[in-house]
Amino acid sequence: MDTLKMRFKLHELEFEIEGQQDTVKEEFKNFNENILTQLLSKINITQLPNTEKPSISTDTKPFEIGQGQPIDRKIDADYPTLKDIKTRDLPKSEAEWLLIYAFYTTDFGKNEFTRAMLSKSYEESGRKTDIRIGNLTKNLNSLVTGWYIKSTNDTDYIILEAGKRRIQEILDGKSVAKHNGKKSLKPKSKSKNDEVETEVIQESVKQKSKTPSTQQVTFVDLKYNVKEMTSLRNYFKEKSSKSQNEEVLLAINWFMENKSNDGATLEEIGYILKIATSKMPNALSQVLINLKGPKVNFVEKSADAKYALTSLGIMHIADNFAKRDK
Repeated sequence: MDTLKMRFKLHELEFEIEGQQDTVKEEFKNFNENILTQLLSKINITQLPNTEKPSISTDTKPFEIGQGQPIDRKIDADYPTLKDIKTRDLPKSEAEWLLIYAFYTTDFGKNEFTRAMLSKSYEESGRKTDIRIGNLTKNLNSLVTGWYIKSTNDTDYIILEAGKRRIQEILDGKSVAKHNGKKSLKPKSKSKNDEVETEVIQESVKQKSKTPSTQQVTFVDLKYNVKEMTSLRNYFKEKSSKSQNEEVLLAINWFMENKSNDGATLEEIGYILKIATSKMPNALSQVLINLKGPKVNFVEKSADAKYALTSLGIMHIADNFAKRDK
């Protein structure tokens, strides 16, 4: 944990504290709000000599992991700490966590980052597991295909403007991947893949709810090039879908054939539908839940919130839309 030292002096009033970063910031906040603010409102402050001007100083001590190099984490009051982000459960998928880690390890989006830096962030935040590290490359690729980050060489990445907007949404608690269902406790028998286990429980709560999901997906401009957008529109015209369910299936199928076989995120599906049909279902999340349901089983959702066609979904498109093409 980073160590922070803060010192405040005004005339004969002095305040100094040293300790863990989060504790020091909280204590200074209390001092500022409960003591300093009230005191300043009751006294007249004349201009001080240069040697007596109020001063606040902070000293951070490096934090060592094993035999690695010291880490001197910069503190910025405009953003919550990683501890607070974890406590508030702001990121709703591992891909979103990677964006947050990248943001905080690059001086808030100013510098480049590497895969090793993200791995270290997992360890620092206490979220490191073999499964998450094993899925790191896959989740990084999803951020690249989503135009949230960009590789500058074989090892380094930068955060793009779309990624910075997505990060701000996450920090504001407006993540579009956020679940509407109530949180449920995990069963006593623990699974190795805790993300998959939690997702199954949350989806079960959603399906049992009497009130259907009506959350509208926010449009995120993924900036496909003209060739891709033209191909997308022609694909939908050729298939001539007859329902929202079919449009969503076609969107996922096009993405798997042209972008990534791992599947598409909620935002990517929404973007494809908007480009191809100029509209999105009012409750895209509910449509996907229906396509995942036991009645059809056309779609499956991965631990990193990607939707892909099952074998049944692929055969449904092959059997039905192939006939319409003739």
